[in-house]
Amino acid sequence: MSRTITVSDDLVRRLNDLSIAPSDDLAASLQRLVVAEYQRRLARYRLTDHQLTRKYGMSFAAFEHQQITRQHGYTWEVESDAIAWETAVDGIATMMQALAGAGSRTW
Repeated sequence: MSRTITVSDDLVRRLNDLSIAPSDDLAASLQRLVVAEYQRRLARYRLTDHQLTRKYGMSFAAFEHQQITRQHGYTWEVESDAIAWETAVDGIATMMQALAGAGSRTW
């Protein structure tokens, strides 16, 4: 599906300021920004995964399998870590899938 939108010259300038490789092709600039956002989110999710892997000395799969939240009496800290970790692991998979699709699409 294709849509036509009208944007101000100021918005085009701001998009070009944010773009990795400014271009007169607005669609290409927007695509690069979307990919950059996917990469930013992926980096954030990977950082969370790395930090929690170090904190607990195991992968998220092992954390769940060993029922660490239960072992720690469902404390706020461990429950919060579990939620953040699950979000990060799911986010990594989602962003990897989005990046794979973004590279093959023509927008």
